[in-house]
Amino acid sequence: MNYIHDFAEPPIKDNGYETLGIGTSKYSHVNARVTVELNCFYRCNGEVECIFNKSSENTCRHNIFSECQGKLTLRHGDRNLVEANFFIGSNVSRTDGVRVINAEQGELRLYTDLYLPVSFTRRPYLRSVR
Repeated sequence: MNYIHDFAEPPIKDNGYETLGIGTSKYSHVNARVTVELNCFYRCNGEVECIFNKSSENTCRHNIFSECQGKLTLRHGDRNLVEANFFIGSNVSRTDGVRVINAEQGELRLYTDLYLPVSFTRRPYLRSVR
């Protein structure tokens, strides 16, 4: 397991300080097939997105996001899988869950702290998924 912690403390409001970025808008339909797995992200507060995804057929699973003031964002791309990730807010302000923008993203199977949001830009907004 990788332990990634205290990234960009305090939170930076500029773009480009994500903890992890996968892909670019220009190549969002490329099948990158990246796996982000078995990581513990602790207080990774670079910006509003802790991790962004802008490519296709990626997997994000078995990760822990603890006290991260940002979200896992599926911005562009298709057929991505997000499963068995734990989002633990611990009552820290601005902790977040998952944001899904593209309707063709794929499957989401999440474990969240009570009331951490999961939002779908092109689908109904959900407050939590357990």
